[in-house]
This record gives sequence, C-alpha cells and structure tokens, in this order.
Amino acid sequence: MTSAKKSEFSISIMLVVGLLAAVSLIYLFIFSMAENGYGKNMERVNQQSDAALVARIKPVVTIADITGGGAVVVETVVAKKSPKDLYNGACVACHDTGVAGAPKLGDAQAWSVRAKAGVDALLASAIAGKGAMPPNGGSAYSADEVRSVIEMMLTEAGLMEAAPAATAPAAEIQAMPEVVNAAVKTVSVGGGSDHDLAAGEAAYKTACFACHDFAVAGAPKLGDAAAWAPRIATGYEALLHTALNGKGAMPAKGGAVSLSDTEIGNIVAFMMDKVK
Repeated sequence: MTSAKKSEFSISIMLVVGLLAAVSLIYLFIFSMAENGYGKNMERVNQQSDAALVARIKPVVTIADITGGGAVVVETVVAKKSPKDLYNGACVACHDTGVAGAPKLGDAQAWSVRAKAGVDALLASAIAGKGAMPPNGGSAYSADEVRSVIEMMLTEAGLMEAAPAATAPAAEIQAMPEVVNAAVKTVSVGGGSDHDLAAGEAAYKTACFACHDFAVAGAPKLGDAAAWAPRIATGYEALLHTALNGKGAMPAKGGAVSLSDTEIGNIVAFMMDKVK
C-alpha cells in the first residue's frame, strides 16, 4: 500500500470515529436533558396546567365552603295552615252555627265569659273535650294548632289583638307533592249516577266528622245502622236534599259551603255505604 493510500485510509478511519463520537455525544446530551431537565420541566408544566384548569373550573362557592366540610341535611318544610284554615277544617260546622251550644264565631258576648278563664284553660277544655264538643274538636290538630284556632276565635270576637302574620320564605314552603295511585271505589245509590266513595270519605273528614263521628246534637253516628235505618229508608235523594239544605242543628252542607253538590253527594253515598 502506497503512502498516499495509507493517508486516505487513516483519514477515513478518523472521520468515522469522529462521526461516531459526535453521535454518541448528541445521544448523551439528549438523554441527560430528558432525565434531569426537560422531562422534569415538562412534568412541572403539566402539573401547573392541571392546577390552572382545576382553578378555572372550581365553583365560586361550594357546599363544603358553606358547611365547613360537614354533612348537609336537606329538609322539606311544609307550609303551615293558617288558624282560619284550621278552623274551616274542623270547627266551622259547630262554631259558625252555634250548634249544641258552641259559641259562634264573632259572638263577643258568648266568648267573653269563656275568655275570662284564659287561653290556657280554653286550650285544656278543647283538647279534653267539653259538653257536645269531642276531644280536640274531633280533629287531629296539635296543641299549638288548637291554640292558634282559639286565639283566632277570640280575636274575631274582639277579645284579643291579632298576632302579626309570619311570612315564611318561599323556598321553605315548597314541598314535593306525593302521588298516590289507588283504585276508586264507586257505588250506585240512586239518582242515576255512580258516586266516588273514596272522594266522599275524604270530603267527610273535612267537615262532617266533627258531628257524625260523635253523634253531636243528635247527628246519626257514622256506621250506626239503627240510627241510619229510618233515614236510609227515605232514599238517597231525600238524604241529599237534607244535606244540601240543612236540617235541625245541621246547617246547609254541614257548614262546609265550599263543597260542591257533587262532593256532598259523594259524602251522602259514603255514609250510606258505611251501614250496609
């Protein structure tokens, strides 16, 4: 091999070695960046991006902020009935008409004697029952509800100042309605139509039970076959006429003037069905 060729070969070897060394250095540099610098920096960038994203989508106020991280109890508050509504639901039949000696609503003279005993004494009498009035006025009201009715009647008689009405926030008086699916029982009792006994029972409990559950002032007790026999003998139409127009101590529609004729008809059918 001539010296010229040896020189060319040596140069080629040196170039190859140099090239391999350069590639190795580049590889080591990239590996070092990925291991110690660039990779960690990118991880931090990603973490910062995630944190920024969470911060951007975080609600302004959370339940945890309000409750301090404690459990949340959601309550549904049902609107309270007014004393007048309670009165109309149980007391109107007797106290609007004065049946069986009940002091009429607004009768200052009748109520003034009773008012001298005080509200607490009147409440005790109402809860225990007195004379022809059944316990709790025949209702399922609480003691506070009965007291509110007594105070309302004293106010109507001019013997007590009316308490200011409490206004509840709208959110507190909303309640989810319960949906009840039930078969409706009907019965034909004359008059050329069927009557809804379930609706009759529900309407009965809003007005008629105060007298007919306790036979107040001679009212035939619900389910008393002996008391109802002579009345049923007159027929459904005659009983409906009496219920609509009143008789004796019973006022027209039992004092529940808001009930329709159809509802009264359902009540009569329900009461007749109870003694079959």
